[in-house]
Amino acid sequence: MPDFEIFSGSSIGPVPVRPAIDDDVSVIDGHWQCKTALVNEVGEVVVASRIESLKSADNLNFLVSLSAEDTAQAVFGDYSIYYWVIQVSNNNLIPGYRNEQQLKIHIKRSGMIT
Repeated sequence: MPDFEIFSGSSIGPVPVRPAIDDDVSVIDGHWQCKTALVNEVGEVVVASRIESLKSADNLNFLVSLSAEDTAQAVFGDYSIYYWVIQVSNNNLIPGYRNEQQLKIHIKRSGMIT
C-alpha cells in the first residue's frame, strides 16, 4: 500500500521530517542536512537529489515537499509507483548520523485521455 496516492501535477507537503535520535527535544541546527529525491520503482532518478532547507518554526523538523512540477515529471506506462527518498544526516555527531526513508507514492495520470 502506498504512503501517498496522488495525480500527476499535484503537490505533496509540507511533510515534517525529524531525525530518529534519542534526544527528541534538540533543535535542528546547521550541522543537520536533509536531502530528497524521487525515483521510479527500478531506481531511475526522476527528480534529482536536492537539499531541503525549510524548517518548522520551532526548528524541530525539516519540512519537505514535492511540487506539482516534480510529480508532473512522472512517466506513465511502466512506472506509476515511485519512491520519495528522504535522507537526514549529521556528520558532526560521533559516530556520524544518517537515516534514509523511502515513501512509496502511486502517481496517477491526470487529465483527459483521448
